Amino acid sequence: MSGSHPLDLFQCPLNVEPLEGDLKRLSFSTEKLFSKMPLVLLKQEASPSSTDEELVTTGVGDGVSISGESIDHDHEACGNETMDIYYQGMIQTYPGDALLLANYARFLKEVRGDGLKAEEYCERAILTSGGDGNVLSMYGGLVWSNHGDGARAQTYFDRALQSSPDDCYVMASYARFLWE
Repeated sequence: MSGSHPLDLFQCPLNVEPLEGDLKRLSFSTEKLFSKMPLVLLKQEASPSSTDEELVTTGVGDGVSISGESIDHDHEACGNETMDIYYQGMIQTYPGDALLLANYARFLKEVRGDGLKAEEYCERAILTSGGDGNVLSMYGGLVWSNHGDGARAQTYFDRALQSSPDDCYVMASYARFLWE
């Protein structure tokens, strides 16, 4: 299997579609997964003669190319901006996906440091799913850190504990709230 492309496992041809300006949408088609699923939306940082693999490696990721080689990004902000654009596009496509909304809220909170926007996306995830303990506890923490409203935060932590009484992350977040 050495030398094969990871998408070859699914027999997925990689498509590169030009968008506005220097943006490109990379996607793959397969009958096994979805008919056409967006893979990543990124800014083209390489020259116009870049290969598809070079375009993929300049996008989001952990600094490792498809071939396993290390990539040196100029700065981390580019990757964060790309992830933000990707999340926004996916949420526009799937606005009722609670997991996607919750993951974007966590990204906003932990990576972007935008607690108010994270709170907004947590609210949307709660309205969509209702009872996910991790989302409820994250929202309780955001209410506490953004507004200092202990009574309201306590309500969401109580709901989180009822929803997921054995979840160590929910319990740890509640313990941190009580400690503060």
